Amino acid sequence: MSNKFNIKGNKSAKLIELLSKTDKRRVHDLYLCSCYFSAEAIKLLNDEIQDKTNIKIGNIYVYVDRRSALSAGHDEIERIKNWEKNNNFFFRIVDSEVLFHTKAYALISEDKDEIQSGSLVIGSANLTGSGLTRSRNGNIESLLDTQDKEFISDFLKRIESTKVIKIDELERFTSSDSVAFIYALLRQGHFSHKWSDNIGQYLSVRHSLNKKGKLELSNSELINLGFNVDAASIGKRYFDFEYEPLHLEGHENLIRNFGIETYLGHWVPSSSIKTLFNDADYDKFSKKISEYWLKEKFALIKKINDDFDELLQLDYVDKPENSPGDAFESKVNDFLKNDMKLYRAYAKFEFYDLPYDISQDDYILSLDEEIRDFITSRVKKNKAMKAYEEAIFSSSLTPIQDLANDNLVNVN
Repeated sequence: MSNKFNIKGNKSAKLIELLSKTDKRRVHDLYLCSCYFSAEAIKLLNDEIQDKTNIKIGNIYVYVDRRSALSAGHDEIERIKNWEKNNNFFFRIVDSEVLFHTKAYALISEDKDEIQSGSLVIGSANLTGSGLTRSRNGNIESLLDTQDKEFISDFLKRIESTKVIKIDELERFTSSDSVAFIYALLRQGHFSHKWSDNIGQYLSVRHSLNKKGKLELSNSELINLGFNVDAASIGKRYFDFEYEPLHLEGHENLIRNFGIETYLGHWVPSSSIKTLFNDADYDKFSKKISEYWLKEKFALIKKINDDFDELLQLDYVDKPENSPGDAFESKVNDFLKNDMKLYRAYAKFEFYDLPYDISQDDYILSLDEEIRDFITSRVKKNKAMKAYEEAIFSSSLTPIQDLANDNLVNVN
């Protein structure tokens, strides 16, 4: 028995080194068992084992947690389904109310149900890029190996007795109260969050007050200059640009027809938001805000510097190294170059995924309970509420997925 403790780089190579401590004359089955996984990591590890060792691989068995498979996404699962067309690849999804949290990797050769040769590696590394196959910026992991046939036999008996389902059964459920079903149901939607700040607020100019300035917070001169006053600084909006995106009315209709209120924002079935945003309208917004800045830039910078000069004359602020106008110009230019910030300002809200990890059962169950209570309290239910209720009643995701064929919000 040996070990590899607290390793960060070349983890897959070190794993293969430990797995290779076996009788290379024999055909071995490969076992990859992990809670979290990625299709890329499965392929890379399998390829490396076959390319870098002289060990002939018979069957390949991959065991993963059901909730992890649900969160992997359709494309990952489809890639794996294609691999299953090969006769020696078996993808097994562990169906359990608690997480399948095993991280074990093994090469095992059997003859008449007896272990003839093998190597078993257990540790902290998941079957992911950060866990095993990524050469940079991966996690720090530990691996421990054994070639003891009794240990390996016990591992094999336990893993083969685990309750598993096939890929085609991944989204079929027998109970609407199972964490796996609730997790899968919540992931059928996104949460809508509205941004409270507008562009003027985001690009507002703030000045730190000196000792005298702090004593004059209630002075009407600051108010007359248009500054908002707090305990230690003052701020003012200069960038006066407004744009009403086409999708805002569509968003209101979306929330009314498909939204379910939660403490995370409105939960909305993903299929109902596919056509909400309009790329052409965003391009129009981006062009107009750039034109506004080009037209108003020098006047705004002058106004900012003039206001600051008055504050200097009042001795409320200290003179900085760079002028406030230059700092403002730099901030606006950076904002206009940042696609993520610019799109957020345009959208005025965003949709985001369920923020809970598959291990956070309490949060997942609590959110589902809140949604069920909210739906029950409504006399008039919208389409998403009715579909959520039907999904719970039937232990099926189909009612939510069928909303894709309903009246999608379209602002094009």
